[in-house]
Amino acid sequence: MNGVTITIQRVYADANRVVIGCLLSRASDAASSGGGDVAMSWHTLTLVDTAGVELRWLGGASCGMGDEAGYCFTYDTPPLPSPATPLRLRFTVPSVVRDGAEGAETIEGFGPFVFDLSVPVYPRARVVEPNQRGQADDVEVTLRRVVVTPTEVRATLRGVGWHEVMARLTVDGHEVVDGGVARWAGAPDTPLSWVSPLYDHPGAWTITVYWRHEEVAGEWAWTGTPIAFPFVIA
Repeated sequence: MNGVTITIQRVYADANRVVIGCLLSRASDAASSGGGDVAMSWHTLTLVDTAGVELRWLGGASCGMGDEAGYCFTYDTPPLPSPATPLRLRFTVPSVVRDGAEGAETIEGFGPFVFDLSVPVYPRARVVEPNQRGQADDVEVTLRRVVVTPTEVRATLRGVGWHEVMARLTVDGHEVVDGGVARWAGAPDTPLSWVSPLYDHPGAWTITVYWRHEEVAGEWAWTGTPIAFPFVIA
């Protein structure tokens, strides 16, 4: 559009996440007035299903500048009627912006870019529903569900808020260091995430929950008694 092209290069979906990889390129003279690099404005992107429900944004990354840049955007997978049914989604980039010395400025006449996608859902997922309850001090926490896909481990807790909890995951005695924080403010459940490829590591797992984050002697610390939830991923 007016010398700016957005190409969807790859889309992936599993039971936890939808990932969109795309490339923005421009002709050398497109949107060149005013200087700066042409880029996507992340906070304006939308991904909706056939019912018009917007998928929850989980994060993004980009690389490159000038006339070409690559982007990767991640969204929460909506409820699946059947793993065998492809997701039908609409990805919309309302406009592009110019990143200059004065900040990001929307460029008129470049958008919207709309993509209708049919995405097969990768069928591999290990799901356990321990519904284990643990209590420490005056808090009761329930580990309700764990979903393991090739791209993420997603655990669902109840009893603590997203802003007051973190967790450690061990798989066969080895700690997984990437993750253990809430991805969004869930209610009544709090989702925790580890973005690690652990699908091929069944066995004895333990999630240890740390709660009550407060300042002690000038430093922030988790002061609640940890609660451990051992379970088996088959």
